[in-house]
Amino acid sequence: MTLFERLGGQGAVDAVVEKFYEFMLSDPSVNSFFTQSDMTKQIQRQKDFITLVTGGPNNYGGTDMKTAHAKFKIGQN
Repeated sequence: MTLFERLGGQGAVDAVVEKFYEFMLSDPSVNSFFTQSDMTKQIQRQKDFITLVTGGPNNYGGTDMKTAHAKFKIGQN
């Protein structure tokens, strides 16, 4: 059994990602990162990514995480 299946499958991944972005968009310390984002696309890509890395079906069509986040200058502190 994959981690994806143990977590509850697509319904569980969808629910967690949607709740995650609800919190992110309501948090003034990070919500500015998403002002120019297509949130429908962002949420779907995150669902696809989490599904992929937990052993579910590979529907991820986004860029790799390093490339996707390079413009934000995220680093180790």
